[in-house]
Amino acid sequence: MDASVLGYLAVARPWAVLALVAGSVFFSLVAVVGFYRLPDVYARAHAASKSETLGALLALAAAAVAFGPGAESLKLALLALFVLVTGP
Repeated sequence: MDASVLGYLAVARPWAVLALVAGSVFFSLVAVVGFYRLPDVYARAHAASKSETLGALLALAAAAVAFGPGAESLKLALLALFVLVTGP
């Protein structure tokens, strides 16, 4: 790879991780607010499950970007697939 491309990736990776973690925190907070504010158990379960699933997937994506390509990212991808399959 060209040295300028590697320099760009070295700068872009932490910002990508930061953006993914910020999105994860946002959707996790939305799940908490939805769980607290919604009136019945079904609405609470819906708000918590959808938002928290997206928050968890963004957190796993942030970890995969932070680790870079390799076995760790493959394990995180399998974990994300497990979250998608088992989440409501």
